[in-house]
This record gives sequence, C-alpha cells and structure tokens, in this order.
Amino acid sequence: MSASTDPDKMKSVQNQVSAVKSVMIENIERVLDRGEKIELLVDKTETLRYQADTFQKSGRQLRRAMCRQNMKIKLVILAIFIMIGLVLFFVICYGGGRNCTSKGKSSPPPPSPSPVPPPPSPEESRFRFALL
Repeated sequence: MSASTDPDKMKSVQNQVSAVKSVMIENIERVLDRGEKIELLVDKTETLRYQADTFQKSGRQLRRAMCRQNMKIKLVILAIFIMIGLVLFFVICYGGGRNCTSKGKSSPPPPSPSPVPPPPSPEESRFRFALL
C-alpha cells in the first residue's frame, strides 16, 4: 500500500507546488504592474511639480505687473487732482486782482490813484493869464 500512496502524495505535492507557483507568478505580475504604476505616478508628479513652479512664477509676474499698472493709474489720478487743485488755487487767489500770498487780512486791492493832470505848458499858462 505504501507504493500506491506514494504516487498520490507525489501528485498532491506537485499540485501544491503548481498552485504555489501560479500564486507566485500572479504576485510577481502584480508587483510589476504596481511598479509601472508607481513609475507613471512619479513621472506625473514631476510634470505636475514643473507646471506648479511655472504657474507660480507666471502668477507672481502677473501680480507684479498688475501692481505696477495700478500704481501708474493712481499716480496719474493724483497728478490730475494736483493739477486741478493748482488751477483752482490760481483762479481763486489771483483771479480778480487778489493776492492770497500777502500776510494779514485779505482785503480788496487799494483803489488806484486818480490821474494827476500834467503841468500846463507855457502856452497854456499865457492863455490862462490872458483869460484872467
């Protein structure tokens, strides 16, 4: 009987070895697939990192450009307000003969002196004496 059980044991051991072999082959295939997926993930990660750096640089450049443009607009508006203020200052202060920069109370300009007639010429003097 021992001879008849040996071939059965041998077959069962061979079946077990084949089962283990097939399981090991499946595991190796899974590990290889996983390795390929990991390599793909690493490549995608590197690409994403490069794109993120590029996006960050372009975003920083855009933010700086917008800040400069905003500053230019503010400076132009400030210059316009200063010009309007100066024009109003000169119109209000120096318009109508007034002077805002003089110290003391602001008063209307002094009246201009009445014109003094020129002295009479010698002929007019003789004529005047003749009338008297």
